[in-house]
Amino acid sequence: MSTTPRPQRLVIRSLGGDLHAGMNLGLFVHDNALDVEVKEICASSCANYVFSAARKKYLHRDSILVWHGGAMSDAIPSVNELKIKIEDEIISASKITNKERLAAYREFGFRYVSDLIPRETKFFNKIGVQQNITVTGFGYLPSDKKPRKKQYAGFYYSLEDMQEFGLVDIHLIDDDWLPSKSFFWDRYFQVDMSRMHNADSEPKVNIKDVTVQLPDIGAFK
Repeated sequence: MSTTPRPQRLVIRSLGGDLHAGMNLGLFVHDNALDVEVKEICASSCANYVFSAARKKYLHRDSILVWHGGAMSDAIPSVNELKIKIEDEIISASKITNKERLAAYREFGFRYVSDLIPRETKFFNKIGVQQNITVTGFGYLPSDKKPRKKQYAGFYYSLEDMQEFGLVDIHLIDDDWLPSKSFFWDRYFQVDMSRMHNADSEPKVNIKDVTVQLPDIGAFK
């Protein structure tokens, strides 16, 4: 980064977005040793790649940090699944007939998916954070609590559990962090990893449901 004066902190408010774009921003944050401050919400790709890549990480009392998957998620189709999806759904619905456009569309889709897992693995290895932080909340939930549309938006971890995944140097701006009091997101839960370290208990997690009022989406425009 060649700007003068050199920026030190990225203040972010994000519901997430494209995985590759999230990794691009995360690498920029990491390579430039930027701090990240969560302003109200950092979810999905923001939590996966931007917050995790920061040198120092800052949370307000009501900052919400939500994970709900990444490249390792079951929701990400395999290359073969994507081929079917592109052929049967996307291309047919868009009525694309130009052969060159069809070929470019297929190539982009295949490359996007096939690059996701290896690129994400390389990303987390570089920043020193465990890749499974994006999906661990899924693996220890009973089937009726799997995140699904209009039920669970995702999950979050305690400060201590985040450190277990390699998320360190987290600072509380208001000397406290109470994500359950946040007014953002519709429904999410805390994943308590403490029982995984007890050899006498099953490797399950305790679920703490939180239901809050989702704000007007216009607030993000």
